[in-house]
Amino acid sequence: MKRADPLGKRALFSVPEPDEPRAGPLDVRVRCSSCDARTTTSLPALIRNHFPLWVWMPGRKPGHLMRCATCHEVAWHDISRAATP
Repeated sequence: MKRADPLGKRALFSVPEPDEPRAGPLDVRVRCSSCDARTTTSLPALIRNHFPLWVWMPGRKPGHLMRCATCHEVAWHDISRAATP
């Protein structure tokens, strides 16, 4: 009886996940509350994603209502400063 290898040939031909790019001085970390995607984006790209709808509630966590770059839904986002190398 032949035992199945759980990874099989996929392990030989799969591409490893790319490392996350290093954050620059104007990069921020954004987490979507709808799809739970975590992305690092530049400050100009964040401002672009805020329009045409932008709501910021300082006491709320997550406090930014905007369109998600990943799922394209309008949802609440948590924005923090990206860790620089």
